[in-house]
Order: sequence, then structure tokens, then C-alpha cells
Amino acid sequence: MDALEALDAASRCDLDAYSKPQLRQLVAKAHELAERATNEINDRECAFPARLAPLVTQWLPLEDVGAALSSNKQWQATSEWAFQLVAARSKVAGAAGVPWRDVVKAGAAPRWTGEVDPDTGHIAVPGPDLDGRETTMRRSKIKGGYDDDSFFVARGTPLRLGRRRAWRLHLTRTAGIVDAVGFVITDPRQCQILLEYHVNSDGGRYGANNQPWSREIRVQEEGEEDIWAEDAQLELSVELTGEKFQRELAVVLADAAGRGIVGGTIDAAWTNDFFRSQFMDFARRCDWNDFRIALEDLYVAPFVRIYHDSTATVARASSNPANASPPRFSFPNGIGEE
Repeated sequence: MDALEALDAASRCDLDAYSKPQLRQLVAKAHELAERATNEINDRECAFPARLAPLVTQWLPLEDVGAALSSNKQWQATSEWAFQLVAARSKVAGAAGVPWRDVVKAGAAPRWTGEVDPDTGHIAVPGPDLDGRETTMRRSKIKGGYDDDSFFVARGTPLRLGRRRAWRLHLTRTAGIVDAVGFVITDPRQCQILLEYHVNSDGGRYGANNQPWSREIRVQEEGEEDIWAEDAQLELSVELTGEKFQRELAVVLADAAGRGIVGGTIDAAWTNDFFRSQFMDFARRCDWNDFRIALEDLYVAPFVRIYHDSTATVARASSNPANASPPRFSFPNGIGEE
């Protein structure tokens, strides 16, 4: 008879046959056993069903899958199966001898995915052309072309509150050329731009920039020294902060060593007239009838404007945020470029 059977039998016995001293002894033993069992329960880790892990993690945002699998040893043991399901959801093909975790990581690596029509704010995947540029689209490196400016957007990621989104950018250009780097906020399909912010390599004004969804960050007067070199490694980070109706975008552009080039905050509150009117136009272009969409439902992605022979390579940023102090730009009431 095991302990549980003995306890069950003791619970059903006739207590009339016991004396008071024996009953007191029985109560003391019962309290002691209950305390030992409670301590044992508290000392044990929560036993997650191992087979449940892949079913749960395949629907998590990719950035949260690793943390979920690390919560329990049994879940860690199912990581290959879990990442295989994530790869299937993302339509990423596996490779012989390559762990599914690495397959998913490579599939999610930053890369250029679309070109912006500067007249409409629509993002499209370019078709084949004559200068061979299609061979580098949808990869981490892109080249300009057509003896003119080109506007490119990389793969986006959800703009989640309090999550720092960061990328490393390797930019090259010839002397005398003014390129730009910044970010866009788009719909989840990355077809339309809500807002685009950029800073030019000379830190000043470039062209007319008449599109309402495009905002130019100017940090110095024309004719001063360029704010990054002709061959530069930069890190760009964007983070959504603030309360529900007082959202802000904290933006930092730094060099590869983490030294801040430009930084500041952008007012993205619904009470901002500029932002609200732009959001309504954005919803119209996206054919949305439900205006209860929040910034957290949208995506953020790196953006570059590069000339003919200029190049831009995008990669994951370092884990340590750059320090851009003091900030060199601000956008009071969403205006800011004046």
C-alpha cells in the first residue's frame, strides 16, 4: 500500500475507536504531512506540457519565441519542432543539416524589400530592369540606379510600445552626393507609408520635399561638414513611448561606435493635428474603414534615399543602444523641420 492509499484508508476510518491523545497525535501528523507536501509543491518548477510548446510558440511574435522556449527545460527540448512550425508559418524553406532555429533567424534577417513611389507613398517590389538591380533587391545590400534618387524600404517589424527597434546600416556614396537615412511607419503588409522621417548626409535641406507623409530632419545649415562619411557604418533606433493618447517616437542615429549623430523625440499623439490628418489619409490609401487602428498595430522599417552609384546594406544592430546626448532635433507639435 502506497502513501496515498494509506491516507485514503485513514480518512475513512472510524475515529470513535481512538482516544483523545491518539487523536491529537493524528492531527499533529496530518499537519506535518500537509506542510511537507506544500513545501514540496512550492519547491518544484511548473511542469509545462512539453508537447504544448510548439503549438503556443508558433503563434507568438518571432522576437518572443526564444524567451518562451527558455521558460522550461521541457520546452527547450522541443525548440527544433517549435522553430520548424514557425518556419512553416513564415513560409521559410529549410536546408539540409541546418537547425531550424538558424533557418528562422536567417529568414528574419533584415533585407531591402521594397521601393517607394515618392509621389504616392506606395511601396512596391521592383520588377526586372536593365541595370541588373533586381539581383540585389530583397537582399541586405541595394544599389541606386537610373542616374537618379531611389527610395528603398527594408523589412519592417511591429512598432510595439517600449520595444527598441534598431538596425545597422552601411552606406557608401561618391563625393558631392547627398543621400539620406531614416525610417518609415507602414501598414503591416508594408504597402503604404503613414510617415517617413529622414536626415540628409549633409544635415541640411534637400530638394522641395513636398510630400505630406515625408518629413525632413534638419540638424545644421547648408555648407557645413557632412554628418557622416562617404563610407559610413551607422546605427538607427526607433522606440515607441508614452501614454495611450500621448505617444512619442524616440529616435537615435549613431555611428558604429555608439556615438550619437542625431537624436530626439517625435510627437505622434492623436491630439497632434498633423499626425491625425496624415493618419486619415493613410487609412484611405490602405482602404481601411475601421479607424480604431493604433500605432502599435503598424510596422516600422529603415528607409534610405540613395543616388545612382550609392549603396546601402542593412543588418541587425548591436544589442546596446547608442547614446545621442544632447538631442539635436525636436518636433514641437509635429512640425519641427522649420
